[in-house]
Amino acid sequence: MELLRVVPNECTNREDTPAVVEGRHFFNRASVDLDDPSPPDIERGWRFSIPDTFAVEQPATRSSDTTLEIVVPNSLPRGWHDLTVTSPSGESETLANALLVDAGIYDTAGTGGAAAGGAGGATPGLAGSAGAAAGEGGTAGAGGAAGGGTGGASGAAGGSGTLGDLGELEFGPPMAIVTLSSPELDDDPTFTADLRELYFSSARNGGGGPSPVVSGDNLWVSKRAAANEPWPAPERVDELNSTAYDALPGISGDGLTIWVSTDRDGGEGDFDIWRFTRNGRSDSWGAGTPVAEINSSSEDLAPHVSGGGRRMVFTSRRPAEHAGRNLFIASRQTLTDPWEEPIARSELNSSGDDSEGRLVWNGLVMVFSSDRPGSNGRDLYYAVRESLKDPFSEPQPVPGVNSLADDSDPWLSEDLSYMMFSSDRSGNTELYQTWRR
Repeated sequence: MELLRVVPNECTNREDTPAVVEGRHFFNRASVDLDDPSPPDIERGWRFSIPDTFAVEQPATRSSDTTLEIVVPNSLPRGWHDLTVTSPSGESETLANALLVDAGIYDTAGTGGAAAGGAGGATPGLAGSAGAAAGEGGTAGAGGAAGGGTGGASGAAGGSGTLGDLGELEFGPPMAIVTLSSPELDDDPTFTADLRELYFSSARNGGGGPSPVVSGDNLWVSKRAAANEPWPAPERVDELNSTAYDALPGISGDGLTIWVSTDRDGGEGDFDIWRFTRNGRSDSWGAGTPVAEINSSSEDLAPHVSGGGRRMVFTSRRPAEHAGRNLFIASRQTLTDPWEEPIARSELNSSGDDSEGRLVWNGLVMVFSSDRPGSNGRDLYYAVRESLKDPFSEPQPVPGVNSLADDSDPWLSEDLSYMMFSSDRSGNTELYQTWRR
């Protein structure tokens, strides 16, 4: 086997954290002996441990030949930790600096040095992940090399590079996801870190209506067994929907929390952000609650929560330096603390509408949509910053994805390798996917 990364690799020492180990060659090599009347005396199943502080092996679930699901224990201290994975046949491998506990979003200097860049993609032509930032104030490693052939080539080490090593955030030609398309509007994609669950809003099946904000009014989900499989036909998620408009969702990396934009009763007025949770990926969603400290009497929507659940970027029409929709970021020090006062990001906002932001690469890269001057309708933009204390750079169009039509609702993987967005370039608003060059 070959371990590549853990997603998410940013955890908290206050609760157990479901995560996915990505790699290559996660085959159950002992499976040939399962029907043997006298099989070798080995422990069946995959296991993992964190050798520096948690050497007792814990069970891991093999989701595919390239992913394992684990639960990081809440007893880990702050800082970086190695991860050791053991196969059913007894083969072990250790991934150095695989997990960062309590990244310290309020620390100026971050924790430790910059991490190495990711390895090449498992899909031919797919670029490897960029190195995770060291702490929340550290600099980031360079990206890995693009995959080539079966399994992809190993990526270059990131060393102590800075965000300048990113180059342009350029993607290949976007492709419509035909299995998710309908004659009605489909938009607002959001997916889990393991790329196995995709939520989006749709006006299909009798939806739609005279909403002043969004056109889709139902939330749907598409689930697949592995990240390299096609997205199957979606199903409506009844427990997330209401008789009001429910759209612009944002799913957590582990798939256990989802934030939804809705104008249902019980909020502050106009569109508000509601939070739903579930205990496991196979469970139904529980009853939602409005995020009171975020919502206002103005339109609040399009939430994305990162930083281990401690940063939220969202869109609002509340008063700010610029009129119209603006991007705001709110923070909290722990998962049990209320959100602090949201801050408008003046360096990102413009005289146009700026919305649907997503923070990735440990909060150092922002991708969003805007109809600012110079855009063709709505376009996708990105901006970077050296640390969480720094302002973002001047936003630039995302190369390779924008068209003369409206392109919006970007959702970008944490490693910057895969992006989904909505576009009406075909004459009908559909979901598109693209991979980084």
